[in-house]
Amino acid sequence: MTIKTHITDSETGQTTRIIDGTEPNALVVATRELKTFYNDVSFFLNDVYGIDMNQNGGFGGTPIGIHNGTDTALWTGTNAVGVKVTFNSVDQNHTPAGTYSVKFNNVELNDVAQFAKGSSQSLTGYSAISLWIYVSKDWVNGDSVAIYGWDTGTGTIVGTPAYLENYFASNVYGVWHKVSISLSEMSLTGQTIDAFRIQTVGQSGKTPVFYVDDFQIEETGSPIVYTLKPNKSTWLYIDRLTYGLVDAFDGRLADSSMHNLPYNTLLGLSALSNGITFTEYLDGEITSSFTVHNLMDAIELPNGKVKDVGTDGTNTWMTLEFKFDYPIVLKSENDDKLTISISDDLTGLIRLRSYTSGRWEQRQIDGSSTI
Repeated sequence: MTIKTHITDSETGQTTRIIDGTEPNALVVATRELKTFYNDVSFFLNDVYGIDMNQNGGFGGTPIGIHNGTDTALWTGTNAVGVKVTFNSVDQNHTPAGTYSVKFNNVELNDVAQFAKGSSQSLTGYSAISLWIYVSKDWVNGDSVAIYGWDTGTGTIVGTPAYLENYFASNVYGVWHKVSISLSEMSLTGQTIDAFRIQTVGQSGKTPVFYVDDFQIEETGSPIVYTLKPNKSTWLYIDRLTYGLVDAFDGRLADSSMHNLPYNTLLGLSALSNGITFTEYLDGEITSSFTVHNLMDAIELPNGKVKDVGTDGTNTWMTLEFKFDYPIVLKSENDDKLTISISDDLTGLIRLRSYTSGRWEQRQIDGSSTI
């Protein structure tokens, strides 16, 4: 005995039917686009400077020294948890005319190095922290080192942690990298602390060997942040990131046989201590970040390339493109965003802008599909 069945729409009560003709019997099925997408090109934007990134994001004023490996007497470094941090190592040094730095020697997971002033430090009137870091070996994907403000009296964190690997190329060993983190990113603007802590919070195999030097609180200046976000009730799908640069630079070799593009500059602009940092925030978390100091940094990244370049003999222009293997999806209801931070003086460039290309989709206020 067979059971009589129908495919029925629960709302209208309509049922499907079979086509009976010259072709084999079959269901009538219509295919339609499930979603509608709209092409999108969006520029990164700063409230003060608009889309122009050739600004001075460097620091000035009088910084407060925290620790330089005891080359001078600053805040006191101690192993709050663990025993593998040496605060006067002679292995490496960054301080001019100095000798020492702070060595983190394959520290254990959750070990903590503390830098304490011994009294309260107001952060009102200050903008950022900066330090130099040198990776000797073993820093791989999955390793994570947090830095945060601390109150030794209450034994509690002040503000929120930042993660060092998001601010420099941690897989580039044997060179000093500068790390700059705005106090606002650590929720420390206007706060009072008496210490900073550096803690190993993620481990993949052996923990790294690295050195920290010239750690300080910056007074004036702050990283200039450019932001890109989806419009309300939309999802933004991003396939490519592009930087467009122009500088007063002759981009031709003397015999005009090929372009003259030094690997260690950006169209002749060199000495970027901090670099241009791209960061992806999804659902309130940093999920990806990379920094470009020079041309080689850009083209060594996966799918990074010089897309176009040209010169009139006086000025040279260039576009750097980064194509993502999978689209970055920014969801408005999660406050997802992309940022580009400038922490150097880039006024030497005639022009610098950045934009993404992709598509966007209309969603409901709660993020659900409009279908």
